[in-house]
Amino acid sequence: MRHYLWTALGICLVLVLVSTRAVSAQEPDPADQVKSFLTAKGYTVIEVDYYPDAQGKPRPDVVYALMNAVSGNLDSADTAAQVVLGFHALRKYFPRAETLMTVLNYRQYAIFFFTSSATFDQFAHNEIRSDVFWRGVRSKIQIYDWARKAYTDEKDFKSNNQTSKDFGTTPPNPVPPPPPAPSKDIVLRLEPSTTYLPADDKTRVTLIATFLDANYAPLVGRTLTFSYEVTGQDTRALGTQATDSNGTSRAQVKAPLDTNALLLRVSTEALNSQVSIIVGPPVTAKAEQVAAVIEGLTKQGYAEVDADFISRKSATGEVTNTAYVVMRMASQTLDRAFYSQLSRGFGTLRTVFPTANRLVVILIYRTEGRDWYLYWKAQTAHWDQFVAGKISETDFGATWNTSAPTTQMTIL
Repeated sequence: MRHYLWTALGICLVLVLVSTRAVSAQEPDPADQVKSFLTAKGYTVIEVDYYPDAQGKPRPDVVYALMNAVSGNLDSADTAAQVVLGFHALRKYFPRAETLMTVLNYRQYAIFFFTSSATFDQFAHNEIRSDVFWRGVRSKIQIYDWARKAYTDEKDFKSNNQTSKDFGTTPPNPVPPPPPAPSKDIVLRLEPSTTYLPADDKTRVTLIATFLDANYAPLVGRTLTFSYEVTGQDTRALGTQATDSNGTSRAQVKAPLDTNALLLRVSTEALNSQVSIIVGPPVTAKAEQVAAVIEGLTKQGYAEVDADFISRKSATGEVTNTAYVVMRMASQTLDRAFYSQLSRGFGTLRTVFPTANRLVVILIYRTEGRDWYLYWKAQTAHWDQFVAGKISETDFGATWNTSAPTTQMTIL
């Protein structure tokens, strides 16, 4: 019954989001906003849109900006600036997109630069050095030759770039077919079991990594390498773990001394995913615990965060200790960012309020000028089973309770 309620609420929320999008005719078009931003920077923007899949259907998780290149030198500061500003505009006006693409037209070529929204956010928040971020982007470029109607290599591009021949900059169809090796072919995700880690020499954060193929099927028995970084220090290894039947593996670490943040990382030979969490003093007083939850989740980029802890005893003497957090809904649809927000909310509450036996995440969604409060509730025991790998993320989600959305917040 609970799974049915969760599914029903999800369907209702999607319908609300879709209908709101349809009726809000006055909202600025994000593609026009990207064009205006980049044009104001002096760039010639040809097209901004969702990138098509192999069947030509738009992919709502992948968005691109197509511009005329300001330079034919792939390693110039001008090229890097144009690419990064393209990413920035797409990230700002298409917040739900998971993959950002700046595509530059130069003579007979279309040059594709990729990054994930998560990686760009880390770069924007100074969690990744500029040179490291750019090397990652630069290493994955794809070059399409309009004359040959095929992808080519840098050697061919540089050879033609040295001639004076100009093939034009605006092809009949502004977007070539998808590259043979798109950036989003394998998914490597990392979730922390908390966003606030007390430096008490006993509490551990669990790094929960998930490895999926292009169809989101689990990649089983694959080796993942875990590590962490303290600001200003070398990377410290946490060893390797093989993925289980859900494509998931885990590692743990306690907070080192004399640091206020940890950068957690999981990697393969070709991919890596990382997330930063807060390290703070042990908290036992309720006001300190509330402040810790707010700090940990606010640092993740979530807005309007508040928290509390309520203990109630029933007529039969049963005690329910409820820890809850309220946040503005980060995503406008039930995508990965939505599930990540729920997970980090549940996990942070579990860590900071260790006596809680019920966890409640309340997300604020605004539509038609009114805020709605959407509720998700989990038992601490079920969260602990998920973190320990005894149940899958899907099985954990099936245990959630939901309540009807309300226009005034209540703790049930």
